[in-house]
Amino acid sequence: MDIQVYLSRLMGGLTHTFGDRLLYVGLQGSYLRGEATETSDIDVMVIFDEIDASTLDTYREL
Repeated sequence: MDIQVYLSRLMGGLTHTFGDRLLYVGLQGSYLRGEATETSDIDVMVIFDEIDASTLDTYREL
């Protein structure tokens, strides 16, 4: 998987769905540290202005 393609698609979906509610989106873990391998998972932190069950459900669908 190409990390740049993945992040681009994720950011597009998040921006389209949540707009100004997004405060931060960034990599965490091995990709952030430059230590990712072929079997590494992709850890992404997303911070919203407010969070509730509906926001989490919508996020999970993305």
